[in-house]
This record gives sequence, C-alpha cells and structure tokens, in this order.
Amino acid sequence: MTAPRQRRTGATLLADGLGALVFGGLVLWLGPLSATEASPPDPVWRAAFAASALLLAAAIAVRRVRPGVSLALAWVSTLVHLAAVLDVAAAQLGLLVVLYSTARHGSPRVLRLAGLSAGVGAVIAIGYLLAIESWATLVFPFAFGGSPVTQLLAFVALVGAALAVPWLLGLLVRTLGAAREARERRAEAEVEARRAQQIAELERARTELARDVHDIVGHSLAVIIAQAESLRFLRDGAEAADGRHDPASAAAEAVTATIAETARRSLADVRRVLERTTPVEAAALPDLDELVGEVAAARPGVASSVTGDARPLGEEASVAAYRVAQELLTNALKHGDPAGAITIVRHYSAAELEIVVTNAVADGAAGAAGATAADGAAAAPEGRGLGGVRDRLAAIGGRLRTERTGEGFVARASIPLQPVEAGAPA
Repeated sequence: MTAPRQRRTGATLLADGLGALVFGGLVLWLGPLSATEASPPDPVWRAAFAASALLLAAAIAVRRVRPGVSLALAWVSTLVHLAAVLDVAAAQLGLLVVLYSTARHGSPRVLRLAGLSAGVGAVIAIGYLLAIESWATLVFPFAFGGSPVTQLLAFVALVGAALAVPWLLGLLVRTLGAAREARERRAEAEVEARRAQQIAELERARTELARDVHDIVGHSLAVIIAQAESLRFLRDGAEAADGRHDPASAAAEAVTATIAETARRSLADVRRVLERTTPVEAAALPDLDELVGEVAAARPGVASSVTGDARPLGEEASVAAYRVAQELLTNALKHGDPAGAITIVRHYSAAELEIVVTNAVADGAAGAAGATAADGAAAAPEGRGLGGVRDRLAAIGGRLRTERTGEGFVARASIPLQPVEAGAPA
C-alpha cells in the first residue's frame, strides 16, 4: 500500500472511529427504549446490552475500511442481542449504517452478503419482535389502523423496508460512483489518445524534417567531398602534363584533404543525429588536438596550449568538451577578424576543465546582431550557436562566459569534471 493510500485509510478509520465512539456513548447513555418481562434489567441484561452496543460501534468504526468485517461484527452484535432476549433499541440504528456502508464500499461478494443479510435479517427481526411482543409491535400498527391482518402486513413491510432501503441506497450510490469513475477514465483515455496522436504527429513532422535536412545537408556535404577530392586528380593530371611538381599545389591538396575529411565526418554526424540510429558517443569523436589541427590547417594563426594536469575525461565531459570547442572555434572563424589570431587554451583543475577561445574582432563587429554579455562583462559579439553552447553546458552543470577585451573576444567554457580518487592514475 502506498503512503498516500495509507494516509487516506488512516484518516477514514479515524473519522469512522470517532463517529462510532459518539454512537456507542449515546446508545449506552440512552439505554433501552423499553424492557420486556423476559428481559428484566438485571446486571446480565445490562452487560449483554453493552456488549451488543459496543460490537455494533466497532462495526461502524471499520465500515468503510473493512466492510466485510463490519458486516460480521453486526451479525455478532445481533446474535448477542437475540441471545439476551433484548428488545429493539436505538442501537439497532447502527445496523442501517452498516448495511449502507457494506453495499457502498464492500467487494461484490460483501455486497451480495449484505443484501442477503438484509432479507434474512428482516425475517428474523419480524419473527423475533412478534415472539417477545416488542413495544414496536404494539406502537407501529396503530399508525396504520385497519384489521389485524392489515396491521401485520404493514409491520412486516415496515421492518423489511427499514433493512432493505439502506442497502438499496448504498447500491445506488455505488452504481453512480462507478458510472462517474467510468466517465472519468473514459475522459482520461481520450486525453491520452489525443496526446498520443499529437506525439505521433510531432514525431512524423520531426521525421520529415530530419529526412529533408538529411537530404539537403547530405547532398551538399557529398558535393563538397567530391569536389575536394577531385582537386587531387586535377593536380596529378596537371603535373603529368607539365612534368613538374608544384609545392603550392601540394599545399592546396593538403587543405582540400582536410576539407574532405571534415565534410565526411560531418556527414556521418548528421546521419547519426537525424536518423537516431546510434548515439554520438565520445569514441566516435576525434580528440581536441585533431580538431585544433583541422582549424589550423584551414586558417593560419591558430595557437593551442594546455595548462594544469590533463587527464582522461568521462564520456559526457568528453562529448561536451569537443562540441563546445568546436562551436567556439566556429564562432571565432565566422565572427572574428579573418586576418587575426585565434588561441585556444585548455586548463585542467581538480573540479573542471576550462576551455578559453580568444580571437581578434574586426572593426564594427561590436555592433553585430546577437551581441550579449555574461557575468557582468561588457557586451561582446556572439554567434547564434553560442546559445546552444550555453544550453549544452547548463545541462551538465557548466557555464559559458563571454567578454570583449580591447580588440579581442574571449569565450570561457567551464565543464565540471568528476573528482580524481586518491591513488587513481591521472
């Protein structure tokens, strides 16, 4: 049983227990409405009356938490009442409460037993009250008048209705509650169906978008790869025709080889991300030195350094470090001064890896669209992709700070690292 359900059960038992306590106190205080010659008010009679009343109070206390137990206690109370030849009293009103509650809250089996109890109890009650010449048999018939037979039939109908109506009322409330719950479940099912349909539509739209992006980007990258690799064959053909080796042509071939390799790897990443066939793991990414080497091959003036005690990174930190460095270098290439230098510094500390990328800024770049500031720094131009860097770092507890310093733009990315255990290799 879950904690919320336990609390609800405890609250229900407490409320019904207080009600049973009040009921038992009033019944014992009021005592019997009358006594018969067969049941004189001696100590044994009083003890039987108290036992019957307390058993019925206990049945009321557990009527919603344990309807079956409540019905059994009501029968025990009735048997004690009959064995002591007690007359009908206010305590018997508790039977009506038990019949209602067992029909309302009991299991299907308890519901049927409660209905059977109402019928059998009515027959027993009628015979018993007539046998002891109860005050009820002398008072109620006068209200109907007519012949003795008419009065007897009216009494029988009255006793039967007194026990049947609470059970029928409990059954009615039970049925209405079940119908309400069915409507609520149907409404919830409809909401879930609509949500599932929306998710399916979003997934279909995402799939279509991924397919379009894959086709467009994949085609463009494939063309770049083909054109970059074709330069090597053009150079080989030109050298074969001229019979001489051109150093400038060899340098151009190295650049185009880098372009082809970068495009080929980008195409593989696009396919993995869009098709969601395999995760982009750290093992699928080149290291940062290779990334810096590619950028240096495409743009002179790129310098890299490492400070602190470098150590292997976990998969999450490795992916984040590569993607963050990739975007920061891309931002520097796109928005920095094409003739200026770019430096990337990786600083390892006990708690984090800090990647600092600094690039020169061309005149007028400070007013570029998307200029922002972080941690109170002066406004600095940022590429649109830096917002994605912030989100990626925030997801792992890191942060990005950018600032404009003189003629340069500095981006500092902090990536939290797992602490190094004592004795573990660095």
